[in-house]
Amino acid sequence: MKAPLFIAALCVCITVASGQSESDSIQKYQDQLKENPSDSLAHYLLAEISFQQKNYQKAANEFRESLNGNLQPRWVEVWSHLGLAKIFELSGQHDRAVNEYRLAGRTHDNSRGAQEVVTAHLKQENMASDNTDELQTTFPAAFRLGLTPLGPEPTHKTEPDYSEEARAAGLEGTVFVSLAIGLDGTPGDLRVKSPLGLGLDEKALDAVTQWRFTAAAQGAQGVSALVAVNFLLSSKLSRWHLVGAWFQPPEGASRPVFLTEPYPLGAGISNKAIDEGQVIAAIHRSATVTLQFDIDDSGMPANFQVLAASAPVWGDEAIAVVRNWRFAPGVKEDGEAVIVPCTLDLVWGQKIWTPESLAQMRKAMSSAARSDEQVVVRPNDAPRPPKIKSIYEIEDSTPRSPYSVVLSVIIGEDGVPTNLNLIRTLGPEYSLTAIVAVLRSQFKPPVLNGTPVPGPALIEVDF
Repeated sequence: MKAPLFIAALCVCITVASGQSESDSIQKYQDQLKENPSDSLAHYLLAEISFQQKNYQKAANEFRESLNGNLQPRWVEVWSHLGLAKIFELSGQHDRAVNEYRLAGRTHDNSRGAQEVVTAHLKQENMASDNTDELQTTFPAAFRLGLTPLGPEPTHKTEPDYSEEARAAGLEGTVFVSLAIGLDGTPGDLRVKSPLGLGLDEKALDAVTQWRFTAAAQGAQGVSALVAVNFLLSSKLSRWHLVGAWFQPPEGASRPVFLTEPYPLGAGISNKAIDEGQVIAAIHRSATVTLQFDIDDSGMPANFQVLAASAPVWGDEAIAVVRNWRFAPGVKEDGEAVIVPCTLDLVWGQKIWTPESLAQMRKAMSSAARSDEQVVVRPNDAPRPPKIKSIYEIEDSTPRSPYSVVLSVIIGEDGVPTNLNLIRTLGPEYSLTAIVAVLRSQFKPPVLNGTPVPGPALIEVDF
């Protein structure tokens, strides 16, 4: 679907009054929300304006507020889900986009052809529109970067401390930190390259600050290194491990805080998963699940959705574990508790991880995820100005650069690209930058018998 058409569809049957500026409209809807904070329509219209302004984070927050409101008129529910799906597509968050299309399908609301949009996108995922419970079998986002330490080994290491919340949540994994080694062997310019959250990123930086390395060569301008800081619980009694946690609080609200997270002892699974668990244990592998749910205003998890699982049985097993967890709910500035979406990456396998076993699991999962999703991570902090490097025929699918975003498009007879789809990404920030650059560009269209005609092409955006 063309991006302008999608934006038009989001408007459904509500349009901004003729001659009314966006700023006037924003003020109008904000005034309505002061009178009625649960006005879903006002939140939806603010989301629509933010989407057109390409302020996707604010648009996503407003779509979520619309879903948390009074859901009047009825169509705002399905189109808020579709709005979130489009934003996740633009930012390269494939699994979350598919999940929003499924949620839109479950409303069974076909206002302005909403279900046709759902069907078209789910069919692209080889899923029938009436089978929205089918799972994606991918790997947790926490393992997809596939980073490995680079540069000299430290001559002195200080082990990191655990934050109280991360220990209570049982969060384990690796924080990668980039740094420059000075002439005296001290680290500087420390930056987190792959975060874990819950206070562990700060703990990792505190620890690496105290590390020491072989002094850089005289005259060297800071030797670069990438170091791994592992957070492992040596007294683990459960086979379940939390390896990633993300929250999406509404704008101006705090995120929930982990309070009690009881992990089951022993095998920690039901009889339905015993056979699968025995096979996994025998070959020294792990089961993986990416779980999305809401944390309600009392701190209880609800509305579970399994975004990905290494096998369908593990989704139900993970829900059974997390259902017993409790949180301090997210709150707005005025102290009102709010519903906050949460996404968790969970792994079932051996009880105690070592740095070596964690590195092996990360390497295996990131390789599989990268071959499956064609994700490449460029070792930069943020995208440089993109350079649209080449356009080539759809049959030639070999990118020229290992550090580029590749999109399939239809070049119109006027040279304007439409029907953009990501073929290869470098992560959400790069994908969004590439999409915006391509949408702002005009290209030479294919020519048939001397006349410009629409045609498919691949575009490579090099950073």
